[in-house]
Amino acid sequence: MTLLALALAPVAVLAVFYFIKDWYEKEPKRSLALGLFWGFCMAAPILTVDVQFFGPHAPWVSAFLLSAANEEGFKWICAAALTYKNKQFNEPVDGIIYCVFVSLGFAAAENLIYVFSPVTGGMATAVSRALLSVPAHGLFGVEMGYFFGLWRYSKKGVWALAASLAAPWLCHGMFNWILLGGFVVPDLLLWCAMAFLWADAMKKLDRLLCISPFRFLKYW
Repeated sequence: MTLLALALAPVAVLAVFYFIKDWYEKEPKRSLALGLFWGFCMAAPILTVDVQFFGPHAPWVSAFLLSAANEEGFKWICAAALTYKNKQFNEPVDGIIYCVFVSLGFAAAENLIYVFSPVTGGMATAVSRALLSVPAHGLFGVEMGYFFGLWRYSKKGVWALAASLAAPWLCHGMFNWILLGGFVVPDLLLWCAMAFLWADAMKKLDRLLCISPFRFLKYW
């Protein structure tokens, strides 16, 4: 039970954090729960693809072309389906919120698999993933959702839609590459990468909140 709590607690904490960050006009809890559920269910096709291409590969191939492309591609499809003609998607920052919840849903499923694996599982895995992998999935969701919001509400065109897939893919790929030993000092670079992703995510959240049509209605 303790291990299960450790596996799911970071997802719950981050879900609450991002829900609070949606400051002006919060999304319905039912819609966000649906995003978590869809993201959780995405683990099945993602892992199926991973198994099909399992084998020895160069670190950059595994990092960018297999794991990151596969996971972010499926999450992008899921987020696009969730927000398509969604009337609750009524301010730019909602792109971030929905993409983050889809990403956290997937992170929950992936975390359960790793933490309870007879090979990789255990308390140490639960703690390390709570600090790195689970938050990273949420941060990749911010990268995706930021450009979703720009595409939908700022008339940025097709480039923003393309960036909503390219940005999380590149960030995820670089994160994986560091983990797989693509650099000489992986631990230091990994924490530097996390610090950069957190700083960039908070800037992107604030930027979209600043152009929310509900910004001035909050105080009336």
